[in-house]
Amino acid sequence: MFLGSKSPTWFFVGLMLWCSSAAAQEIWVEGGLNCGTWVKTRTEHNSSNLEDYVVGFLNGLALGAKLEFWHAQLPDLQREQAYLWLDNYCRANPLSQASGGIVKLFHERAVSIPQK
Repeated sequence: MFLGSKSPTWFFVGLMLWCSSAAAQEIWVEGGLNCGTWVKTRTEHNSSNLEDYVVGFLNGLALGAKLEFWHAQLPDLQREQAYLWLDNYCRANPLSQASGGIVKLFHERAVSIPQK
């Protein structure tokens, strides 16, 4: 084989180039969470799995964008505050996907990480 033992490296380089070209496009999130389900489970106090989903989503956005989220503004944002923010978003937009609210919250708070 021409690429020899470096073929996995070329695969990942190609994958990164392909992903970067898709960055400007709208991204579909599979396994999404709709606002109706979010509000229902929060009202029933049965939302711990969905709360973990929200934290993971926000952490993924922060890592992917290389932006600070939780400690971006004073005071630091606590998990319960993020959940309450999403509660309010979903009550105001019951037919929406919660991911839209999560992204909106992220954009409201996230800031660039200072270079060292």
